[in-house]
Amino acid sequence: MSDASIKEERGGGGGGDDVVRTLFISGLPQDVQERELFNLFRPCDGYESSQLQVTSRSVHPVGFATFVDQPSALSARDALNGVIFDPAAGLKLRIELAKANSKPKRARTEDGGVNGTADKKFRGSVGLAPMSNPLMDPFAPYSGPGIMQHAVMGGSYGGPEPIGIGSASGVMSSGGKLGGSNPPCTTLFVANLGPTCNELELRDLFSSCPGFVKLRIQMKRGAPVAFAEFQDIHSSTMAINQLQNYMLPSCDRGGVRLEYAKSRMGLPSRHQSNDSGDRSN
Repeated sequence: MSDASIKEERGGGGGGDDVVRTLFISGLPQDVQERELFNLFRPCDGYESSQLQVTSRSVHPVGFATFVDQPSALSARDALNGVIFDPAAGLKLRIELAKANSKPKRARTEDGGVNGTADKKFRGSVGLAPMSNPLMDPFAPYSGPGIMQHAVMGGSYGGPEPIGIGSASGVMSSGGKLGGSNPPCTTLFVANLGPTCNELELRDLFSSCPGFVKLRIQMKRGAPVAFAEFQDIHSSTMAINQLQNYMLPSCDRGGVRLEYAKSRMGLPSRHQSNDSGDRSN
């Protein structure tokens, strides 16, 4: 079944808005998670919500992202269309306006439970449950296979468990939006490091993340900051999921803060503000 026919089947039945402000996303890997889609679009201006859907006639899920207005949706489409989301499978995102606006999801109750049945449903035969996965909710208990595996194993560093696993409020309080306000990037800006943090400590931490390429640490205003480069946006987004607010032994004021950098490592930033050095490299 083609992506176009999936869109025709799934894109309809949305809200009654005359102007379409929902994007249709294809080219996603079979095991994509809703939180990955959430993190991909959340830095975009005007983002409201996103969801994944599957059909029995295709092993690949498709996504929908809804914005406050059509210009915001088109801006996100132009920024992310064609991005390599899964280089291992050679998949590039194909993003276009949906046929209709997506229906908003019903709010999730506190006892929805992500540690039991929700996770089992989420990691089903095609990697996710149709429609109502709680992991896309930024205020739902912060869990999922990626971060839970890192918490149990302690990562290659073997350090303490990351904070914020019990509630997303821990992640949201220190860094605002997950991934910061910049568009998704293969380079992550790493801040809120302790004064004794060094490159070896950070390298051991990030080596637990698939797709990690290299690291650079430097001093800014008397405090260390770092930039971590990944193979692709999929990998950098997963690193944010796993390591946001991770408590390193050298941390003295809360866990590390991860954001998308303003530009890829080694490329000049397009932002030339006075404080651009904090997030450009």
